[in-house]
Amino acid sequence: MKYFLGVKNANELKSLYRKLCNELHPDKGGKASAFIAMMNEYNSIKDSFNNENENENLNDEQFYNLLQQLEKLTNVRIEFIGYFIWLFDEVEGSMYQQKEIIKSFIFDGYNSARWTKVKKI
Repeated sequence: MKYFLGVKNANELKSLYRKLCNELHPDKGGKASAFIAMMNEYNSIKDSFNNENENENLNDEQFYNLLQQLEKLTNVRIEFIGYFIWLFDEVEGSMYQQKEIIKSFIFDGYNSARWTKVKKI
């Protein structure tokens, strides 16, 4: 291991990977051989860091707290799709009126809620 020596967690790995891509990419003045070597090393270790978080599922209490936060919304349809929670207007404009409430949701250990007018996949 040459490029990712000393990386302790998935966030450090991701940050260093982005930095190295900027430095080593042939379009940025780097050598193709160095970039390919870095990519091979990254691909060989990334799964071990990504698997760290697999056992950190929501427990019953966290899920209940999440549902209580979502229950504050009115005229909104809630869909659980994979790891995502999608909120849809039941009445046009109701989501926009509640966007500050949506942005204030806090999910311990997870990304914060975001507001967007258009569903982006």
